[in-house]
Amino acid sequence: MAQAHYALGDYEQAVAHLKERLLHNPSSDVTHVLLAACCGHLGRLEEAHAAWRAALRANPAYSFEHRRKILPYRYPADLDRMVAGPRAAGVVGARRQGRRQAEDWLSASREGRRAALPTRV
Repeated sequence: MAQAHYALGDYEQAVAHLKERLLHNPSSDVTHVLLAACCGHLGRLEEAHAAWRAALRANPAYSFEHRRKILPYRYPADLDRMVAGPRAAGVVGARRQGRRQAEDWLSASREGRRAALPTRV
């Protein structure tokens, strides 16, 4: 249900379902990543950061590139939107590529330009 609400852009409902899911499986990296994406899109920066940290605690090797390889998306823009959620909160790209690159991406997205999206954190 959470993924369906996310796909429809109904991030509030997705968050509610994700929090319910985490009650049953608190170590799900995928659930935490989707929660970080939802919170990023909603502008809930602290929650997005907390969810991303929880995802990396559950799976320190998590990367969107790996996810792209094992779960190919019919429409690549769907995964790009998932990457954009945490990135909007300043989460993705800040650790490996440096905060400057994350800030450059955010600046470019605000100006309507397309910037390179690092997929590995």
